[in-house]
Order: sequence, then C-alpha cells, then structure tokens
Amino acid sequence: MTPREALLPCPFCGFRPRITDDDFVYPVVRDKTVWGAHCHESGGGCGASVLADTKENAITKWNQRVKP
Repeated sequence: MTPREALLPCPFCGFRPRITDDDFVYPVVRDKTVWGAHCHESGGGCGASVLADTKENAITKWNQRVKP
C-alpha cells in the first residue's frame, strides 16, 4: 500500500488532505531533515500538524493520530 492510498483524514476536523498538495507535506527546514504534514487551514482544515525526519515518516505519523 502506498502512502497515497493510505492517507487518512484529520481525526480532529475530518479534513481529507491530498498527498499531492504542496501545503500538506513539505520540508520544514532547508536541508530536509525535518518534514511536516499539516491540516492546512487555507484548504479547510484545522491547522493540526505532525513533524518527522522524512516525508514518509511524516505521513505515517499523520495516519497514526487518534481522535482526542
């Protein structure tokens, strides 16, 4: 299963991000050692985010969040 197929909606607001959206997952620092996955407010989300050391790990962390 690819990250695109496995991408889950935000557990806080239900927003369904698209893996191809540059506002969803991107490097937070220039040397790409920290990546963020974000429920971007400009797309209708709540602003929740996760950080990880790689793009793939950021997506995995995104999918592991649970409803509060």
